[in-house]
Amino acid sequence: MTGILTSILAQGYAAEKAAVFGVFLHGLAGDHAKKQYGAQSMTATDIISHLSDAYFTISDSDITF
Repeated sequence: MTGILTSILAQGYAAEKAAVFGVFLHGLAGDHAKKQYGAQSMTATDIISHLSDAYFTISDSDITF
């Protein structure tokens, strides 16, 4: 989670927006990982692996931060 927040802050987001965006992105990546691995067997690395899926989901929607 720290890496996600740091990368968002480095992109120029204000701290409050970075926190909201980071938590949302982390959760969305977790949702994608859960679909592939199931809630009981997914790992933190699986969430990292699905960050790009989460970004694509956001870019394909009307969600803005």
